[in-house]
Amino acid sequence: MASINDAVAALDRRFGFDRARSRTIARRLQEAGLLPSGAPGVSPIIGLDHFVNFVTARAIDPALHVVADAVRKYLAMPPGGASLVGAPKHIPTARQRLADLVAMALGSMDEQAVLSGTAIEFVETWPEIVVSGQLGAERFREVGDLASHWSQTTHRTATAISGAALGAAVRDLFQE
Repeated sequence: MASINDAVAALDRRFGFDRARSRTIARRLQEAGLLPSGAPGVSPIIGLDHFVNFVTARAIDPALHVVADAVRKYLAMPPGGASLVGAPKHIPTARQRLADLVAMALGSMDEQAVLSGTAIEFVETWPEIVVSGQLGAERFREVGDLASHWSQTTHRTATAISGAALGAAVRDLFQE
């Protein structure tokens, strides 16, 4: 079982994220209900879904007053900016795809090898998550956005996380 403090330490150790900023973001996610709050004298225990919320929040690094809304927006994005109204349920959102990657870290050696060859980019300039692997890139964008086009005329700023580092952080926290 992993606590929020364990997750903060893992994000610092594996991704180089600042611990003080991670603690502040964790507090904001707790206030919004995206991370558990625990009880008096009991440290909150996080699950894999909470870890996905936390990694996303740290990678996109939004302003503190919008962190919860930004995480919800990023994780709800469909592939390619397509509308999923009336679409089959098996088409994953960004949340489902990232949850699959996190679960692969605890899976078989073959799944861990596939994860090691994966990279995840969290674009900060506009809402986009790119999962790159052996079969190409999956781009998760807001509904109506063209996945192959930049949304703004400014520089594209993104935080890239290797699948190997993600897998190591997940195993540090959740492997028995």
